[in-house]
Amino acid sequence: MRLLEREAAVAAVEDALAEARAGRGRVIVVGGEAGIGKTRLVNEVVRRVGGDAVVLAGSCDPLLTPRALGPFRDMARTSGGAMGAALAEDAPREDVMEAALAELAAGPVPRLMVVEDAHWADEATIDLLAVLGRRIGATTGALVVTVRLDEVGPALGAALAAVPPDVVRHVALAPLSAAAVDALATDAGHPAGDLHARTRGNPFFVTEVLAAGGGVPSTVRGAVLARAARLAPSAREALDLVSVVPGRAELWLLTGALGAREDDLDACVAAGMLELGDGGVSFRHEIARSGIEAEMTPLRAAALHRRVLDALAARPGVPPARLVHHARRAGDHDAVLRHAPAAARAAAAAGAHGVAADHLRAALASGGSLDPAARADLLQAVAVEDYTRGESGEALVALGEALAIRRSLGDRRGEGVGER
Repeated sequence: MRLLEREAAVAAVEDALAEARAGRGRVIVVGGEAGIGKTRLVNEVVRRVGGDAVVLAGSCDPLLTPRALGPFRDMARTSGGAMGAALAEDAPREDVMEAALAELAAGPVPRLMVVEDAHWADEATIDLLAVLGRRIGATTGALVVTVRLDEVGPALGAALAAVPPDVVRHVALAPLSAAAVDALATDAGHPAGDLHARTRGNPFFVTEVLAAGGGVPSTVRGAVLARAARLAPSAREALDLVSVVPGRAELWLLTGALGAREDDLDACVAAGMLELGDGGVSFRHEIARSGIEAEMTPLRAAALHRRVLDALAARPGVPPARLVHHARRAGDHDAVLRHAPAAARAAAAAGAHGVAADHLRAALASGGSLDPAARADLLQAVAVEDYTRGESGEALVALGEALAIRRSLGDRRGEGVGER
């Protein structure tokens, strides 16, 4: 559908990019509610930039516990270079930060980095955004960050607030006016009626209602489900499978490991439910993905997560955070116990100590085949991560429990280490 009432916002981003090209690097924060059109706006700007800039894009994922530096790992898949090497080698975070800054400063073509959905960012990503924001002004690069303004946590809020005022540009997107909604309804061949009042001008809600054939469901999720109901049963099966994979579902995963039919995926793309790109498919918006996933029964959702987990676990190089997400959704406690410590180590290496602690706590909560000595080891690891991120109180609670287990086992050496 047409991009309406966004001319001023596009112009603001383009002006900031022009300032960056002139040697005054910029951070551009594109904010608004879910479905307001942040990604659509960024895509339009990228289209207009064309070959005048090298575009590196990545997204923060709605995983139960996010990937450390997830959006920058996405960028590294296409950019390679020093940043890709640093991330591939799990280099110290200072090296990753220097490599990312060097990427922004590289020439002669200006660099445009896009970090989508920063409200889901892990702490290592937030730290890197803060560093880039403070130092980008001396480069010809630009950093575009999209965020749901009503979901900005304290850490991200502090990082964005720390960017020098002369460097940052804020672009806040408002809902569409009644006239714009009427115009879109006319384009789709449907009467507008009370469409604007019911959708409150949210572009994603408007487009989903119109794509579903008119009528105005009371929620965005209702509009998404109405649209999905028009798919053939086999295509809807494929859609359900994609919905349990946050972000982009790779084609090798869907058609190879999981047996989805290409015709069914094509039908979902043709219906506008999915988008094809970068070797995989994804929903047009996280609202749509989560709406489809939430409609499934718990047993069906767990079974699909189990299939995805088995397929991902059989392939080398899959980030352990993805495995932990699907293991937790599948209710596979032993798989959580297998993969969570590796995910925690990767997060800690990237400086995401809160994420590391969350993974370790997931392992503790899973139970699985965890003996007392292994439980004490996990608790002590949790204490280290909590202490490192400044949560001394939580660290002492975990360490106290670990010490009690060591004493009950007669493990004097372990007890001594814990006391130290």
